[in-house]
Amino acid sequence: MKRSSTRYLHRALRRTLSEELETRARRVGRECGSCSICCTVFGVSALGKATGEPCRYTCDDGRCRIYAKRPRECSEFFCLWRLGIGPDSERPDRVGFVLKYTATDEIVWVIAGEERAGVLDAARDRLTEIAHELRHPVGLMMSDRDEDLEGFFVTDVLGDTGAAQRLCAASWRGKSRPT
Repeated sequence: MKRSSTRYLHRALRRTLSEELETRARRVGRECGSCSICCTVFGVSALGKATGEPCRYTCDDGRCRIYAKRPRECSEFFCLWRLGIGPDSERPDRVGFVLKYTATDEIVWVIAGEERAGVLDAARDRLTEIAHELRHPVGLMMSDRDEDLEGFFVTDVLGDTGAAQRLCAASWRGKSRPT
C-alpha cells in the first residue's frame, strides 16, 4: 500500500474512532466538570502546548476559555472515564491520572498520563486491572524524573506487552530507561 493511501486510511480510521467515541460519551453521560488533567498531561500541537505543560486557556475552575472554538485535537478527545471505564470515583482529577486510547500501525492501546510524579506508581495494580479489562496494553506516561529528559515519556507497559513493548522502545531511543 502506498504511503499516501496509508495516511488516508489512518485519517479515516481516526475520524471514525472519534465519532464512535463521541457517541459513546454522550450515551454514558459523564461530563468533565472541573476536571482538566488532560489539559496539562497531553500536548496540543494546534496550540503549541507541550506535553506536561498546563494549557494557558484553562480557567481556575478547570473549564476551557476557548471551549466553543477549541482545536480539533481537544474536541475529539475523550478520556476513558468519560467513555464509562471505571466507576464515578475514578474521575481523573480524583485519582491523579487520565487514560486515553491511542493507535499505531500495529496496535490500539491505552496511555495513562499522570498529573504529578508518583501517581502511576501508586496506581499500578489498578492500571493492570484496567489493561486486562480492556484487552489493550496500558502504556504509563510518567512525568519527567530526570532533568536531562524533556516532558513526559512512556516508561512501562502493563497488560499485553508484545507490540506495545516495541512501540515504547522508540520513546526510549537515545535516553536511559528510568529505574
